[in-house]
Amino acid sequence: DESQLISAAENASIETSYILDGDITLTHCVTVKTGHWLILDLNGKVINRGLSSGSASDDGCVFHVEEESVLELQNSGSDRGGITGGYATYGGGIYNEGGIFVHGGKIYGNKAQYKGGGIYNIGSISIDGGSISDNNAEEMGGGIWNGGTLYVHGSVQVSGNHRGTANNNIFLPDGKYITMTGILADDASIYVSTEKISAKVTSGYSQYPYSTELIKPDADRVIVKENGEVY
Repeated sequence: DESQLISAAENASIETSYILDGDITLTHCVTVKTGHWLILDLNGKVINRGLSSGSASDDGCVFHVEEESVLELQNSGSDRGGITGGYATYGGGIYNEGGIFVHGGKIYGNKAQYKGGGIYNIGSISIDGGSISDNNAEEMGGGIWNGGTLYVHGSVQVSGNHRGTANNNIFLPDGKYITMTGILADDASIYVSTEKISAKVTSGYSQYPYSTELIKPDADRVIVKENGEVY
């Protein structure tokens, strides 16, 4: 239940595992406290913040990952497993100041008044599975607003997110990019927007060049391969 999940997040020692045994509707944002590492297995279940309507709030996220803490998401059950229903000023699904590993599960149906409908990141994210879709931010980063570091490989799906009604999936502020740490799977789908018209989108392209065909622009702009990276 909610109290057990909150307790696990706040008191997790090094790599503490928690397996959901049923759907949860939250009344508070779950905070992974500094120095803690929570491995959360969604197990085909849904964590719903229940804030799809009304007004955004600072604590309207589903998860807040504090500095020097880690949230690791996986899903050993049906593909229904996910986190949804957050509505925050920043980071409707997850507000991340620490580290996130996404191995599975869905981050969907979350909203941000400003940035980061799915995830607002000023820490580090590593994604090798799962999906981030159907999230919305009123300013930028319907799926992910990336002000930190973002690593991808494997079956990464970040698509179908919006800024209002416009496509807006991963938003990269000036000087930020996606670091490729391995080959993207054939079913991977990554859509990107950048602050500037011409901007570096990836690092590591020269090691995994054929993966970049799976990285596409949100708008009608051409991503050009140049000097071993994608622009």
